[in-house]
Amino acid sequence: MTKKFKAITLQNLCLIMISGFLAACALNKDAGGATDQDRTVADRSQKIRAESAEIIGLYDGNLQTSSGPYSATISLYTIEVDDGLDSAGRTRTKPSLKASFILNDSADDFSELTVSYDHDSGEFTMASSATGTQDKTSTSSTAGTAGRKTVSIRGSVRNNVLSGEVTKEGGIFGNLSLNLKTQKATALSDQDRKDRVFKIYERVVGKYSLTYVTSDLTETDEVNLRVSGTSNPPTLIAECKSSFFGIEIMSVAFDPMTKPATVYISTNPANTAPGRCFFSNFTGTPTPEGLNGIVDIRGKASMPALFKKLNPN
Repeated sequence: MTKKFKAITLQNLCLIMISGFLAACALNKDAGGATDQDRTVADRSQKIRAESAEIIGLYDGNLQTSSGPYSATISLYTIEVDDGLDSAGRTRTKPSLKASFILNDSADDFSELTVSYDHDSGEFTMASSATGTQDKTSTSSTAGTAGRKTVSIRGSVRNNVLSGEVTKEGGIFGNLSLNLKTQKATALSDQDRKDRVFKIYERVVGKYSLTYVTSDLTETDEVNLRVSGTSNPPTLIAECKSSFFGIEIMSVAFDPMTKPATVYISTNPANTAPGRCFFSNFTGTPTPEGLNGIVDIRGKASMPALFKKLNPN
């Protein structure tokens, strides 16, 4: 073998070795330096994504309870949560199936739930998320969730129909029957929640006039029910203007889940301000005319009353 031939052969060998080395580097880069365990974890996450994709979406229908049916919605969606580090020391994530459960006529009955789903049977369980669970994509706040009643749901999703039994505070609350409305679904943002509460409160906000006629006097109070957006969730307050004593800020609660819906107005419970209006408490129902119910007169007995709405829609 000539020296020239040997040189060419050696050169080709070096080129082959370099090409092989570069190819190996490229392969390792594409694989992300993955080990068998990394690939197993990635395959598991991909399987969860694929199975969850079959049921995610917005489901709409009714919750049947002992007091009657209520409009209800469940939004099924996925978020990415921490799943430790891979073999290269990089943070990895995995999908987690979540649900937003909403009673559409309630100002405060919504729950963010974590979902366990069995693809083979179509059955699921939904329960409150464990304390400390972190996710990478969710921007919704937990503001305003303190004191909410614990909700859990057990049921199934089959043929685009979600059905199940709702438990609230450990007792049976009702049965769901929801149909898939759209395959697009996300978590409720804080703004979504505020907008929903504002929409519910619109049923009773406005200015009202209340006139009492007794053996002693005739008194008219003007009551302005409005939404305070400074809190999350928003709250209702009443500004009661007495024809004699000025303005008093009163507490308001609106429960559209009762049949019929109920409005409660009460004087300052902490007694941090003097009572200025003629009535101290009111319990009634929204009607086309206004609010019809019973008032407690300060220092007097209760009496029927109509808060007549000014400039009704």
